[in-house]
Amino acid sequence: MKKHLPLALSLMAATLTPAIASADSVGVGYETLTISGVSLSGLSVSGSLDLTDKFSLELGTGSVDTTIAGVKVSLASTSVGVGYNTELSDTVDLKLAIASVNNTLTLGWNGYTASADGSATVYGAALKMAITDGIDGMAGFSKSTKAGSKMTTGFGISMGVSDDMDLTLSMANNSVVKSTTVGIRYNF
Repeated sequence: MKKHLPLALSLMAATLTPAIASADSVGVGYETLTISGVSLSGLSVSGSLDLTDKFSLELGTGSVDTTIAGVKVSLASTSVGVGYNTELSDTVDLKLAIASVNNTLTLGWNGYTASADGSATVYGAALKMAITDGIDGMAGFSKSTKAGSKMTTGFGISMGVSDDMDLTLSMANNSVVKSTTVGIRYNF
């Protein structure tokens, strides 16, 4: 189980990148993680709240699972961090974030359960760019301080469906993990 913990922490770096793209927002998404050909899916919730003009509180939680040959595999995570946002131009913002991430990787079979907990500090940066009126793009990276974790790159797009609501698509990956999230974000 311990050899899978760095992998779980690498997953958290993969999932942080898309979350740091928007301030003063709450997003809910359906997420699929693929690890060595095995897909886990579930829900994720992330939020960002401006504390000042530059600093924000970053929160996230998610749970993905699958069943392989009768063994249920689940990964649950929570993250709490801070972000620093700066405007580079009228259409481009840069957000830097650092978060404490906690994970629980659980295996269950025939009434037995094994689990491993882990935590790490994950840091990242994302550029948010206005592509057209109502459509924004995002590109970023994140990295966990846990030994053996991989640098994760992320890309995303959001399309406004109202003044306060966006449809979102984000992808993050490294050499071990691929993550795709489709969701909706409320901007307040």
